[in-house]
Amino acid sequence: MSIKPMSMYFKYDGKARPEIKSASTFDAILAGERTGTTRFPDWYKWNPALYDQLKQIPPGTELKFFDTPKMTNDSRVVTVRTVPTKRSQSLGLGGSAHELTYQDLVDNPQWLELWSKREGWSPSEGLNFFRKYGKGVQIPFEVVGNNRIATPVQSPWLIQNNIYSKSPDPFLRALTNPTLRAKDLKHPYEVQYSGYKFADADSAFFGLREALPEDMNLELLADINAAKFMQNPKLMDALVKRSNGDVESYLNTLVHRTGKASPKWEGEGLQSRAIQALNTGYSRATQGQLAMEPQVRDLISRGYDPMQSKSLLKYSSQLRLPLDKMITPLGDVVQRPIVLNTQPNPMNRQSFTQESLGRMASDVLEPLGERLPRGISDDLGQQYLAMQETMKARQALQSLANFANKYDVPI
Repeated sequence: MSIKPMSMYFKYDGKARPEIKSASTFDAILAGERTGTTRFPDWYKWNPALYDQLKQIPPGTELKFFDTPKMTNDSRVVTVRTVPTKRSQSLGLGGSAHELTYQDLVDNPQWLELWSKREGWSPSEGLNFFRKYGKGVQIPFEVVGNNRIATPVQSPWLIQNNIYSKSPDPFLRALTNPTLRAKDLKHPYEVQYSGYKFADADSAFFGLREALPEDMNLELLADINAAKFMQNPKLMDALVKRSNGDVESYLNTLVHRTGKASPKWEGEGLQSRAIQALNTGYSRATQGQLAMEPQVRDLISRGYDPMQSKSLLKYSSQLRLPLDKMITPLGDVVQRPIVLNTQPNPMNRQSFTQESLGRMASDVLEPLGERLPRGISDDLGQQYLAMQETMKARQALQSLANFANKYDVPI
């Protein structure tokens, strides 16, 4: 059975058994003080099948625990193997995994003591866990190989001069693209670009990068940084002050490390593509130029909708923020209007009148809970603007445009 890696990062904070010397649950595994983990169903609401899988773990299954919640490659990792326990079996708790309830532990003090010794938590804290979650599955294990002496890797927030959302330096946090991930910033660093207001530079990048070839990503991010500097002059002034006027040399002293598995934007100084984008963005901002924006606006006018970007939707999901908090259309968004052709198609395919296209519009909008009258009025422009009011209507209109293109209706 293959089980996905799990995080193991809780601090005991005085709630451990008296004999436990380790500060965290991960360190307790390395020290041999912790030989079991409990997983609660509330932790797997997003995928209950994973919790059910844990209940069925057989003896000998290898598990990996990371000492950070996001399980990035800067984490320490320990590998363990599930074990059958005679004592567990004698108590009727099963072999390698067993589900316990709060009432089980209240009614059977010996079960609570066994649970506590495996976990390192005090019995009273064990009752608190089960009182909160109701039930959970405990998995006993043993450490595999040489993981007891796992070597810590320096965490990104401890790296000096690191442009990182969790940097202890608020200025370096402000220079990052995902400022939504940064804490304690006095300014949100929203970015207005190509007719949209984005919650941060990463929102803009994720919303727009799918419109361009991948080799244009660096140019796009540089332009977004330029817009960020131009719209946040205090940040630009702070960069000049930090660098004593030599921004490029200063940026070359910084690093960008996040601990991600694919660090294609990371590196030291101008070897980092993210820092290159900052440097180019600053240069464009000093000249008041957004080199990529005309091209991006043209793509939007031709039908590209950043609100449908899969990358932006994923970023929104990661931050647990609704999409309308990440991106807002501004009044100067120009989208390509639909021009209806009431003449027969020169290729003798099906031609459409305003009335027939209006019926199709109704068919597209109806499943989305919107209705368009049978037959479009002569003032199509007003109807088009009205349909723009909601994202659902824009999605429907794009579907209609695609259908019209299929039959050679000029748009």
